[in-house]
Order: sequence, then C-alpha cells, then structure tokens
Amino acid sequence: MAKAKYNFHGDGTRGKTSRLYRILASMKTRCNNPNFHQYKDYGGRGIKLCDEWKDYQTFKAWALSNGYADNLTIDRINNDGNYEPGNCRWATYKEQTISRRMKYNSTGYPGVKKEPSGRFSSRTVIDGKFKHLGTFDTPQEAHTAYLRAIKMQGD
Repeated sequence: MAKAKYNFHGDGTRGKTSRLYRILASMKTRCNNPNFHQYKDYGGRGIKLCDEWKDYQTFKAWALSNGYADNLTIDRINNDGNYEPGNCRWATYKEQTISRRMKYNSTGYPGVKKEPSGRFSSRTVIDGKFKHLGTFDTPQEAHTAYLRAIKMQGD
C-alpha cells in the first residue's frame, strides 16, 4: 500500500509546498530565528510577523485579494515596519530595489554612498549586477542619477 503524502495547508502539489506557503515560512524565519543569517536585518531590528498572518489560510486570503502573482514578491512599504496587511504589498524586484534599506548608507538617499574623498557615488543593480552611475559633488546629484537609472530600467 502506498504511503499517503500529507500537506497540512492543502496547497502543495506532488508533495511540494506552494510558493505562498514558502513566502510565509520565509517571513517567519527572518523574524523569529536568531540563527538565520539575515535575522539581524529583520527580527534583530524588531520587525515582526503580525499574529493574523501566522495562520496560512489568513495570509493566503490577504495575498490573493491584494494582487498576488507568481512574478511578485512581498514588500514592506515601510522598511522599518512589520509584516502586516497595512504595511505590505506585492511588488516586482525593481520596485523593491527602490524601497530597499541601504545598510551602510549614512546619506539618507538610496543608491548613494559617501566616498572617503568627500564626494558621493551612486550605483544601482541592473540584471543582478551592480552598475556604477558616477561620482558627484552632492548626495542630491548622486540620488538624481540613481532615480534616472531606475526610471530608464522601467522604460
């Protein structure tokens, strides 16, 4: 007699979990597991998963009624906020690049870094690779170059 395969959330196929379930499991890990390599960027900064999303069916219902598609990823609108309905959306990788927290950025501008020379460099990610956009006298000029590059990626 063949052994039955159980999938407790009911969305998997052929013994595999669904993409939505894996997204939820990843959020839980980032927020709750101090041994996870990126915990310091999530749970270590106080970012939590809301109680209602600890239930997969509730998370799934929110996802499907808020634009989930297989080509999108979960994005926190306020990068210092929690994973919760009012702070999350489904976004493309490009959209996430725009709102990404800059770990080592003291300029306050995404994509801008202050160089030892006192000038400001700008860079972005294009096709998974960093692209240097130039070096500028002010962080505002560097940020303008960054925004221009992001806009060109979408055109």
